[in-house]
Amino acid sequence: MTSVMGNRVRLLGTLMLLMAVLVPVSPAAAQGDRVASVSGAAIEISRLERSGDLLLLHDRLHPDVRLQVSRAALGVWYHGPEAVIPTADPEILSVEFGSWTWPVMGRTYADIASVVVRQMGLRQGVEVEQTELQHYWFDGTRWRWFFGSDPAFIESLRAQVTQDATVG
Repeated sequence: MTSVMGNRVRLLGTLMLLMAVLVPVSPAAAQGDRVASVSGAAIEISRLERSGDLLLLHDRLHPDVRLQVSRAALGVWYHGPEAVIPTADPEILSVEFGSWTWPVMGRTYADIASVVVRQMGLRQGVEVEQTELQHYWFDGTRWRWFFGSDPAFIESLRAQVTQDATVG
């Protein structure tokens, strides 16, 4: 009798384990995982900005952005007077998924995470609160971010890099 009961318990345990593995995750749970994942990426970008790690910030850019924005151009921005350097992790206000067009190239991307963050930072040594909309694309391994929303802005960064190179 004990052996039959033990077999039934083992069988029940095995069935429960199989159900847990075979039953797909609910769409709401999967969406929650994506929200948590992209929120973590936004926090990571903020921390890289705070630490001044321009190499990793550039490496985390979407590949199309890296084609338009050199490391030197990114450095021009972060060392310029308008950049807000975070002093704390951002508060994630909202995350939405959908298609989005990057205005710099006019290209539309499917399944972009649009993340609204609010955080404290320093602009020219003065503490400011900044709320901004950021966009992220998942490459299968990590979330990549988009930088810049205006072709003229990107071109002005490039021009400053060229000007600095010819002066010095």
